[in-house]
Amino acid sequence: MSLVEILAGSSINWSVQDKIYIYEPNSEKKEVDISKPEELSRIFVNPGSLIYIPSADTQIVYVFGQVARPGIVQYVKGFTLVDALLKAGNPVSSSQLSTVYLFQNGPEQPPVVLDLSQIISSGAVKSEMNPQLKPGDIIFVPKNMLTSVTEVMSNVTTFLGFINTSIDSYNKIKGLF
Repeated sequence: MSLVEILAGSSINWSVQDKIYIYEPNSEKKEVDISKPEELSRIFVNPGSLIYIPSADTQIVYVFGQVARPGIVQYVKGFTLVDALLKAGNPVSSSQLSTVYLFQNGPEQPPVVLDLSQIISSGAVKSEMNPQLKPGDIIFVPKNMLTSVTEVMSNVTTFLGFINTSIDSYNKIKGLF
């Protein structure tokens, strides 16, 4: 059976999800990019295979620092850094937009430093300064130019600890009902 036939009967959220996983009976795991639905008809699933569709609830981006509403923002395919800042209520007046930090693949990796200062003058932001995001990316907008990478890493770690504790508490409470 083709993958497109299987997914047609699923509750997949096409606007959010871009990957699914096929676990073959021989323990092989395949990651499938579903951003091109026309190609899914050429992928066939073997009998006994399991298809895992990640929950749309895990498709999030973290935005914190000097924004109006720091926290979790729902990821949508094609989401850019500026889109995430807008969803977080825009940067506040004390933000330092010339040094916005983007942590890709978790806070353990060194951040990408982006200059979004042209937003203030309503100028166009260069495309390399407005990258597309992936679920789990972390954006930090510092308060001023004196914010060091060490302070940013500390803030990211503290924030993620808070989020993980909140999610664990939610799952424990959810399990009671």
